[in-house]
Order: sequence, then C-alpha cells, then structure tokens
Amino acid sequence: MRKNHMIIDDLQDTIVAQSTPPGIGGIGILRISGTEIDQVCQKILKRKLQPRYATYLPFYGEFDQVIDHGIAIYFIKPNSFTGENVLELHAHGGQIIIDILMENILKFPRIRVAYPGEFTKRAFLNNKIDLIQAESICELIHANTREAARNSVKYVEKNSKFSKNLFSIKKMVEEIQSLVEIKINFPEENLSFSKDNLSCKIQDVILKLENLIDGLIYNSNVSEFIKISIVGKPNSGKSSLMNILSEKEASIVTSIRGTTRDIIKENIHIHGVSVQISDTAGIRRSKNEIERIGIKKALKELKESEHVLYVTEDVICKNFFSEKNNILSILKKNFSSSKSFTIIKNKIDIDNLSSGIKVIEGCTVIFLSSKTKDGLEMLKTHLKKILQNRNHIENKFLSKHRYRLLLKKSLKHLKKIENVSNYSIEILAEEIKLTNEYLDQIFDGRRYYPQNMLNDIFSNFCIGK
Repeated sequence: MRKNHMIIDDLQDTIVAQSTPPGIGGIGILRISGTEIDQVCQKILKRKLQPRYATYLPFYGEFDQVIDHGIAIYFIKPNSFTGENVLELHAHGGQIIIDILMENILKFPRIRVAYPGEFTKRAFLNNKIDLIQAESICELIHANTREAARNSVKYVEKNSKFSKNLFSIKKMVEEIQSLVEIKINFPEENLSFSKDNLSCKIQDVILKLENLIDGLIYNSNVSEFIKISIVGKPNSGKSSLMNILSEKEASIVTSIRGTTRDIIKENIHIHGVSVQISDTAGIRRSKNEIERIGIKKALKELKESEHVLYVTEDVICKNFFSEKNNILSILKKNFSSSKSFTIIKNKIDIDNLSSGIKVIEGCTVIFLSSKTKDGLEMLKTHLKKILQNRNHIENKFLSKHRYRLLLKKSLKHLKKIENVSNYSIEILAEEIKLTNEYLDQIFDGRRYYPQNMLNDIFSNFCIGK
C-alpha cells in the first residue's frame, strides 16, 4: 500500500479521475492524463481524435455496447494543463454512467485513479505552472468568500502582479550577486565596483521586499476570514452577542428597538479560526425608511455569509419552527443545509434556563446569555467544530504564509548587510546568495523541499484537479 499520497507515485502511470462533483448533475466529466490515451480512444471511443476539438460521439463499454453519447476533447502534449496528453470525456451527469466509464478505463494495466491534486502536481513538475500558481489554484477552489476568490485568482496567472514584482526583485538580487561574485573572482581587474553603489541597490531591494510583504499581509487578511453574520429580530441581543464575541464594545446596545441600522464588522479569532463577524439590523416589518435600508443590508449580508447566528429571545417550541417564522424561512431558503446556521436562544438568565446545546427539528440550538456569558464557550467550541473543516487557513501548508516566511527570510539576510561597508566581500556574497535561494523557493520547490512536503501542498486539492 502506498503511504502519504504521491510520495512514491509513478509519473509514468496514466491517471484518471472524475472532475465534476460526485452525484447526479447535468454533466459528468472524466479527466485522463498520460501516455495510454491512444489506447483509451481506441477502446472507449473507437476512433482517433483531432486535438483541441470537441467531438460528439458514443462511449463504448467492455463488450462494445454503447454506455452513453457525449463529448470528447483531446489535448496533445505539451499544450495541456498537465503538459501530458490529456483526454476529457463529458458524459451525461448520472453517477452510474461515470462509474461504468471509470471501471472500463481502469481495466488498462497502466492506468490508475489519480491522487488528490495529482493533475496539478504534474502540471508543476512539467513546468506548466510554478508553485505560486499551483497554490493559488488550491486557494481559489477552497475560497470561502467572494473576497477570497477575487484575491486568489490574482495569483493564478503566470504574469500576475505578485509574480511580476517578485521576479523583478529576484532579477535585482541576481544582478547584485553577479557584481559581488565578479569582484571576488577578478579582484585584480579595474571594475566599476563600489560599496556605496552596492548599498543603494540593496536598499532598493529591501524597500521592494517590505512592500511585497505588506501586500501579502493585507491580502491574507482579506482571504482568511470566514464571514459570520448575526441576525434576528430587534432587541433580541444581537449586538450584545457581537460585543462578547469581539470582547469590546463594537456595537451600541440599548433597549430601543432598531438601534443597529448599519452593518458593524469585526475580525476576531475563535479558538484559532479566523472569523469576520457582522452585527446587522433587526429584521422586522418597518415603515421607517432608514431602518428598512438597514434591514435590506442585513438580508444581503446574510446571503453572503458562510455561517449565520440567528439570535432569538423567543421560546423554542414547535411554533418557532413553523413557516410563520420569517427569519427561519429566509435561512432555510438561502442555505441548503441547516449546518450553515445556528439558532441562539438568548437571555436564558431572564427565562431561568440552563445553558446547553440541542438539535431541535434538525437545527442546532444553543442556549446562552449574552449578559452573563453563560454558554459562550459552548458557542465558540461549536463554531470551531463546524468551521475548521471549511477553513483553508488550517491546511498544513498555506501558500501565502509560505511566501511571507520566505520573503521575510530573504529580507533578514539583506538587512543583515544593510551597512555594506561593515562587511567583507565574502560575507556579502554569502548573504546575497542565501537571499536569492529563499526567493527561488517561492517559484520552484523541487530543488529545496522533500517530496512529502510537496505532497502536502497538492494533497489539499480535490481528486480530479
């Protein structure tokens, strides 16, 4: 049995995987990459394909019976995602059809099921993409918010702004390295080399590196926070809950209904999970135009959130879960799973109830008091449990943290020799060499990382990518 996906995988194998989600859908896609594609075309399609053309034709089974009619697209190497010959079979979206096709393809001795991320790993190993692009594709797939998706896609292109800036810095470091090495290798030559000029060049690189790191910190903050909105009727204790979760007076709390009219947001950490929490206007029928605008914003915020905390002071009984509960109906309409929202029965100190967590009518209900904080830790533990599996920040190998770490190491070595005149030419050469090596690792980890570390990067992908 193979240990730790892809550590000892054979890149000579042809791999196959379903690229669309399992289950019933409008279309099901199988992706195949490797040298055995001609044999697959001969057996499954009964014909050769013209590269980069979508061809509608029958798919055949083991005994030459027609399994389905669909579209086949053939990409000849190196003009494919993986850099190998790639075949995509677009069938009707019944899972049984995809399973039968898979079974027939896997009967070829040199074809096996792909590991998670193996298509992207082969693209990297075949120089189709660099590590920045590979990790950005993973982040784009796992993006939990629109901001995260927009941020990740900036890094997917080979000529992204980040890549261009990094490449420019790397060229500057290589130029400095060349100047120093020439001086070491040809000390007798009358070269135009001065430590003052070298100091200016190093200062320039330091400034550019610092700007690049600052940009990564900002983009990470945008990407890494999962959005949670707090909704409910006016005066249900939404703002009080916001304040105890953020541990500061972020929202104004009064006994006047409709006090909160705009969205108030705070970035917080719940047991290591990064969360952006939003306090919204109380949802009710209102004739007040300003309050109605706030309610409209609250509903928009609800729809864009990863998770919703529905705060209520009502008695949790059978009527609470009826269609007359407008807020609960909105939640059920906008979220396919009840796991996407949690009902908070607030003010248990007034109702003389105990804190606790229950599943009622398929919904998770947490009993707490935002005034006494009884049940708060239970809520935090519950949120961590349901969010951490969806939070790609918890991955073993987060790309932007890797970039930041390597950029900081490069910066550290340059800052060490910031005062050029204090160091010998040999020490300057060594520190600049280390700077360049750390920058190299961002683009290409093959020379620097052990196989299992590269596997950690690609294992965060889904199978079929």
